[in-house]
This record gives sequence, C-alpha cells and structure tokens, in this order.
Amino acid sequence: MTNIKLLLLLIAMIGLQSCNHGERKIKKFLSRLNARELDSSSEYVWPKDHSKLYVFNQRFVKDNELMSFELEDCNSFENNGSMSYFVKLKCNNPNNATIDYFKSIGKYRDGFIIQ
Repeated sequence: MTNIKLLLLLIAMIGLQSCNHGERKIKKFLSRLNARELDSSSEYVWPKDHSKLYVFNQRFVKDNELMSFELEDCNSFENNGSMSYFVKLKCNNPNNATIDYFKSIGKYRDGFIIQ
C-alpha cells in the first residue's frame, strides 16, 4: 500500500511540475522582455514567430524605457491537444499608444492586459 501512495505522490509532483513549466517560461519571457533582451525573450514564448515580437518591440517597448510587464495570473488549459495559457499581465508605465492598442483588440481591461 505504501508503494501505491509513493507512486501517486510522484505522479502528482510530476503533474504539478509540468503545470508550472509553462508559467516559468512566461515569467522568463517577461523578465527578458523587461530587460530589453528581445532575441532571448522570443525563445520562451514565440520561438518561431520572432518577427511579431520584433514589431511589438518596435511599436511599443523600444521607445518606452520605463514600461515593464508583471505576471498577475496564469491559468493553463488544453486547446486542440496542446497546452495554452490564459495570462493576465500588469503593464507598468504604459504609454497611451500601448493602452490604445490593447483596448482596440479587446485585451485591455481594468488596467491589465488579458491574453
């Protein structure tokens, strides 16, 4: 009976660790983005879509050295057989262009960026 409990505990620990893997990647991405390390940050979230992150950086991040992002909440869910994440970001010191952009695409609510 003890072996079964240990096995269940091990499975639970692995499951919890994998749940945190995506959140860790998001935190690393934000940390690199906040440090303006664009090439390093894209590898965590958008490894094959560097061009969109580059455009985002050029439009909003590059000219606003005081803007930074904090992960407020992160929840995982399955989407077409792969893990996706619902992310709530706090944007510190955004300029009006950044707020207007996220509002125009319906991702800005109550001071947070929701994706």
